[in-house]
Amino acid sequence: MSPLTEQHRRPSKTNGLNSVLARRLFLAFVACALIPVLLLAALSLFQVTRQLERQAYERLHRAAKSHGLSIYERLLFCEDELQLVGLRSSNARERQQAKFTAIGRRGADGRYESILGDPIPQIKLTEPEREHLAKGEPLIVVTGSDPAKVLLIQTLSVNGRPVGMLLGTIRNEYLWGIDKGNNLPPLAEFTVLGTAGLPMYHSAGAARLPTQQLYYRPHAELQLTVAGRSWFLATWPLFLKSKFGGDAWTVAVLQPESHVLAPIARFKTLFVLVVCLALLLVVALSLANLRRSLGPIQELKIAARHIAEKDFDHRVTIASRDEFEELGRGFNKMASQLGIQFRLLSIQSQIDETTLTSGDFERIAGLSITRLLEDFGFCQVAIYRIGGEALHAACIYLGPLRRDVPWKTLTDPVVRSHYSPPRAYQPDGALTLFPVFAGRQQYALLMVADGTEAGPEAGICAMVRQIADHLSVSCTNVNLIGELKHMTIGAMQALARTVDAKSPWTAGHSARVMRVSMGIARRLGLSTQAIDRLQMAALLHDIGKIGIPAAILDKPGRLTDEEFATIRTHPVIGSRILAPITAFQAIIPMVRHH
Repeated sequence: MSPLTEQHRRPSKTNGLNSVLARRLFLAFVACALIPVLLLAALSLFQVTRQLERQAYERLHRAAKSHGLSIYERLLFCEDELQLVGLRSSNARERQQAKFTAIGRRGADGRYESILGDPIPQIKLTEPEREHLAKGEPLIVVTGSDPAKVLLIQTLSVNGRPVGMLLGTIRNEYLWGIDKGNNLPPLAEFTVLGTAGLPMYHSAGAARLPTQQLYYRPHAELQLTVAGRSWFLATWPLFLKSKFGGDAWTVAVLQPESHVLAPIARFKTLFVLVVCLALLLVVALSLANLRRSLGPIQELKIAARHIAEKDFDHRVTIASRDEFEELGRGFNKMASQLGIQFRLLSIQSQIDETTLTSGDFERIAGLSITRLLEDFGFCQVAIYRIGGEALHAACIYLGPLRRDVPWKTLTDPVVRSHYSPPRAYQPDGALTLFPVFAGRQQYALLMVADGTEAGPEAGICAMVRQIADHLSVSCTNVNLIGELKHMTIGAMQALARTVDAKSPWTAGHSARVMRVSMGIARRLGLSTQAIDRLQMAALLHDIGKIGIPAAILDKPGRLTDEEFATIRTHPVIGSRILAPITAFQAIIPMVRHH
């Protein structure tokens, strides 16, 4: 088993994005969290912007209405002041001058009497205007434009009979609220439109407004560009017909877009910061969750590499308190079972190899005991051939184990003692027996003890049972190999005797050579395989004499040189006789060169 590299053994400390799965999950986390946040952010920004714009228009509407009502209120004040003209002393002219630039009387005969300021030119009134004055109501007449002159007219009556008119030109600074300020929003401008949308008055920043368009939209809400600046504008109509007999005026209030949208700009800045913070939080949480989730995956990946390298003792340690921890426990259990199965296959493979190479049951049993002790952790393992006195008595006591009983666990100490030879180590706890059959007969008994009172668990016993079954096959094969070996040796002895029968004076020679050769080989400590080959070669070393004429073999006198040369060809003849037999290929050199 090749050792794993250090990179495989230890999880690398990375930022969590060094794998395709990590990047895919990271993008999924960020997309799932960020897309709703961005959609909510866009929707919220749109709604808040619309709300702030709506509030701005409402403020401008209220400002236009308030300014229009203040203009109407000043008209009423001017009416009251004009009615008091005859009652004012010359010392009280300041109040009149604050409201009017000119005041005068015009009699029915057309004569004009100046009270304040320059004379007021004669005004040609329409029939509806005359009817309005005839009702005793004040009349407003607008002349000029931008700025317009607003003339307030009242009828003079004596004993209920009209005798003329009282006229007053209203001061623009007073009427439009310029002299004492107004209640307009900060940086706001205004304009007042009269008949047919003609501008009557406008503040400095309200020039160049589309007055005709505004006149036909008394409740307008617009965004306009005036003098290179963007403005929010709202209008409110000031109705004068019922009280003053004139057409309605339109009061328009406008405010710079930069000032109106200043809260929106601040909100956008704050909102962008919040979205960025949310993005950072999403990324941080995604990375943290990825590390938490991919850490166990990395552990499992490394563990899988250990399994691929046949390191079944490696275990993963996952304490995530989720499905990964359960998966880790399942992986460890799987690795343990794979390790046991692999060791089981390894034991079976070694048993097969030992069976084929040696055919010695003692070696097979020793190998099995060693592997069971090492791989399964038993405290005692023993394999006994059936036939020993103590073991035979115990089998009689228990009754022979049947094939349908895969194993039997003994917990009685007295009964266990029958299965342990004298002076053998007897562990505490249960003893589990596994019968080993060769053919129909019980050939051996495999015994294991793990030091527990109940014995090994069923899964372990099932695996040991497989080893016992493999031993059964090996025992059968050992018997077959032994029988085949005896048959082979018998056949070779028959061939050797055939040679001896052709030359009676050499009878028993091959058997004596075999005994001497094997004795020397054993003293030299040669392997069993080498001794077996030597035995066959010794029996067949003279088989080539079959090809030598009997006259030469049985000649009583001295051989000639030609006859002796013929005798010396029998090793070559023997190697040729054995050459077609595959099983004898290993001994042909010994026959050829003996």
